[in-house]
Amino acid sequence: QQGPILTKHGKNPVMELNEKRRGLKYELISETGGSHDKRFVMEVEVDGQKFQGAGSNKKVAKAYAALAALEKLFPDAPVAIEQNKKKRAPVPARGGPKFAVKQHNPGFGMGGPMHNEVPPPPNMRGRGRGGNIRGRGRGRGGFGGNHGGYMNAG
Repeated sequence: QQGPILTKHGKNPVMELNEKRRGLKYELISETGGSHDKRFVMEVEVDGQKFQGAGSNKKVAKAYAALAALEKLFPDAPVAIEQNKKKRAPVPARGGPKFAVKQHNPGFGMGGPMHNEVPPPPNMRGRGRGGNIRGRGRGRGGFGGNHGGYMNAG
């Protein structure tokens, strides 16, 4: 039905809470619903504060209770978020901007001036090249090479 419940550090919350506070007791507070739709509420007491978690089985309810205690007593969110940022940031910083700059500068540097100057020549060059290619194709390839060869062979 659902994946494992994990803390921001990717650990099982019951294990992580146990690392910080040993020997905690989890109590089943309530069990409601029918045989196919049960709802369990577990409670854990940490440093005199009680935290509850609910879920479709005791394990899930216990995990949510531990997660609630962790989030209240050990709000380590900034550390986890900073680690993610440090891991993710270098990739865009190295890959993104530098490559983008390299691609865009030559692109705009060369493309900009050339595009302004080039449009008349492309038409002339295009026709010139087209004519040359056609001429070469007919002259050497067409008559000289293929037809000459076939005619001699035939």
